[in-house]
Amino acid sequence: MLAFLGEHPDELLTARQMAGALEEKQISLSAVYRNLVQLEAEEKVRRSAKIGSHEAFYQYLDAKGCKGALHMSCVKCGKTFHMADSNAALFAKHLAQNEQFYACIISDATACCAEGMEFVLKDDLAYPDDYPELGAEITVIGEFQSYEENGMTWYHLVNARLA
Repeated sequence: MLAFLGEHPDELLTARQMAGALEEKQISLSAVYRNLVQLEAEEKVRRSAKIGSHEAFYQYLDAKGCKGALHMSCVKCGKTFHMADSNAALFAKHLAQNEQFYACIISDATACCAEGMEFVLKDDLAYPDDYPELGAEITVIGEFQSYEENGMTWYHLVNARLA
């Protein structure tokens, strides 16, 4: 079962999906559940839920690319993106310091998976009065720019405005 999970580190899978994939190896659904309980206790898998589903989903965390990474999953397709441990630590530090930064989500062509983009508005606007509501669809126009912070390269839109 570990070999199977190691081949699917970027997927959120149900126990039924795992049992179906492992059926030819004669691994039953109850055996999958027993193994998942043990792996969860060892913090090698993470259990989560998806909106609109009553089933538990599991993700393998002990794969090489997963160790120390912040996991972000698309709520539509379940694909997982890994934020490297150094970026995750810096992100956590910013959140802990309660620094204000603003970002929008850029959907891909299928509107499934998305990326975040920080933006810095050129006008002196106050949050929340001058900003759109959370979750609102917006268009941001600005200059794409990179910057260095704590040895990391980050990207954002500067001199931005909401169109």
